[in-house]
Amino acid sequence: MIDLFQDILDIEDVQGVMFFSFKGNLIFKHFKSNMAAGLNDGDLITLIHVLENIQEAELVYDNGMIYTIRARTGYVLVIMGRFASIAMVRLNCGIILPTLPLTDKKPKGLRRFFGK
Repeated sequence: MIDLFQDILDIEDVQGVMFFSFKGNLIFKHFKSNMAAGLNDGDLITLIHVLENIQEAELVYDNGMIYTIRARTGYVLVIMGRFASIAMVRLNCGIILPTLPLTDKKPKGLRRFFGK
């Protein structure tokens, strides 16, 4: 799954990406810096639930930003520094949203035996 998010992670001053299902399960997490890795997953899940009815949000802090967008399969959070290009992050998120896998849906019948 890191291949899907690699373009976002390559943007200058992007510190990490997280992908949550609608139920709050952490599906993917990758950080480039140790500072961003110290964020509490539980607090971010609470943030996702607070922003449940919002399609897209930018949260700006003193030393960084959090960009969150709702996909058809879950929520994507991008943790950035102060100098990250939000336009590039938004563009790359728009590109990968249709390619994200379904997360909470279990295959039925014989389809569960045949992967891609």
